[in-house]
Amino acid sequence: MNTLTFAGIFIGGGLGSVLRFSLSLLMGKSNFSLPWATLSANVLSCIIMVLVMKLSESLQLSNSLRLMILTGFCGG
Repeated sequence: MNTLTFAGIFIGGGLGSVLRFSLSLLMGKSNFSLPWATLSANVLSCIIMVLVMKLSESLQLSNSLRLMILTGFCGG
């Protein structure tokens, strides 16, 4: 892996973390024991992962971009 790949994962992770935090602020605190914001963020990440994996075959995404989205953004 090169420096560009690490930078992409770093940027993707930051964006994913900010969006996860924003989602938790939008959903607010609930009186239920189930953390709905975390569950929603994880389900959305799984959907994004499936879409990227399916589209990466037809769009021929670079390995760096796939890692940025899958590892960085969805992981963050």
